[in-house]
Amino acid sequence: TLHGMLRLETQGIVLRGRFRPEASGPDASNEEFCDRRILARIHRSTIGRLRREIEPVPVASFIRFLLEWQHATPGSRLTGEAGLVEVVEQLQGFEAAAAAWESSVLPSRLTDFHQSTLDTLSFSGELAWGRFARRTSDAMPSAGLSRNGPVSIALREDVSWLLDPQRDDLDLTGAPAEVRDYLRERGASFMPDVVAGTHRLPSEVEDALWVLVAAGMVTADGFGALRGLISGAAKRVQRASRFARRARVRSSSGRVGGRWSLLAGGASESDDTVEARAGQLLRRYGVVTRELVAREPMAPPWGRLVRAFRRAEARGEIRGGRFIAGLVGEQFAMPDAVDAMRTVHRRE
Repeated sequence: TLHGMLRLETQGIVLRGRFRPEASGPDASNEEFCDRRILARIHRSTIGRLRREIEPVPVASFIRFLLEWQHATPGSRLTGEAGLVEVVEQLQGFEAAAAAWESSVLPSRLTDFHQSTLDTLSFSGELAWGRFARRTSDAMPSAGLSRNGPVSIALREDVSWLLDPQRDDLDLTGAPAEVRDYLRERGASFMPDVVAGTHRLPSEVEDALWVLVAAGMVTADGFGALRGLISGAAKRVQRASRFARRARVRSSSGRVGGRWSLLAGGASESDDTVEARAGQLLRRYGVVTRELVAREPMAPPWGRLVRAFRRAEARGEIRGGRFIAGLVGEQFAMPDAVDAMRTVHRRE
C-alpha cells in the first residue's frame, strides 16, 4: 500500500501530489499518487485543449494591442520615475538609434519624461546604456558611434545576460587599445584621468571612446555623454597649447558623462541565458512569433527559443498556440497578453 507506493516513487514510476481539486489542502492525508505516463498524457491533453480554445486575431488587431502593451498610446502611457524604469525593463536589449531614445522612444511612452530623471537613474547605477550586441566581424569599427548608431538601455542588474560575450580576437590598436587597457587596469575613470594616463590628446581619447562604444566595449555612468554626442557638443573640444599659462582643455562629453568603464563580461550560451532572453522577448511583445524576433539582435536561434518556450508552457507559466492569424510556425504568449489582445480585438 503506502510503503509500496513510496517504493514506486523512488523508482520514478509514480509521482506524488494533489492532482484533483478535492485533494487540495494542507492535510498530508490528501496526497495522491499517479502513474508518471498517465500524468504526462493528462498534461499533454490539457495543453492541447488550451491551445484549441484560442481564437487567432488579425495582424491589425495585434498591432493595436502591441501599441497598448508597450504604453505607446495616450491612454496607456506611464508616469514618473517608476514608469521610466518599467518602460526600460520592457524595452531593454532592443537597439534604437542613439538620438531616438530621448526624442521619440521614451517620450511616446511617458506622459512626463524628463532628461533629469534618466540622468538620476543612470548615475545611481539603476540603468545602463551601451551596445549589448557585440560585433560579429573580426575588424574593429572604422569610426565611432554616431547619433544614428544603435544603442540599448537596460537595468544594470540585467546587463550580465543581455550583453554578448566579449571577443578577444578583435584587431585593436592605437588609441582605442590604450584607452581599453587603461580602463581595464584602473577601472571606471573620468575622461581627464584617461587623457593623463594614456598621454593622448583629449580629441584622440574622445574618438577612441566612441570607437569602443561602437564596438560594444565601453559605456559611461550617465546618459549625458551620449546626449553630448547627439547634440554635437561632444566634438567641440577647446584646444590650447600645453605651454600656455593656465591652459585648460575641456570636453563636454567628459564633463557631463561621468566616468567611463568597460562593459565587462557577457552572457554565455547556456539554457539559463536563453530562458532569460526568451522571457524578455515575451515581456516586450506579449506574443512572440518567429517573424517578430527576426530582427532582434538579442534573440537566440529560434530552435532554442522554442525549446525554452515549450518548457515554460509545460510549467504553466505561458501559453502556446495560434494567437495571430496569417503567421506560420509556433506562437507563444503571456497569459495576460492573450486576454488583453482579445479585448483590443473586440473594441471598435
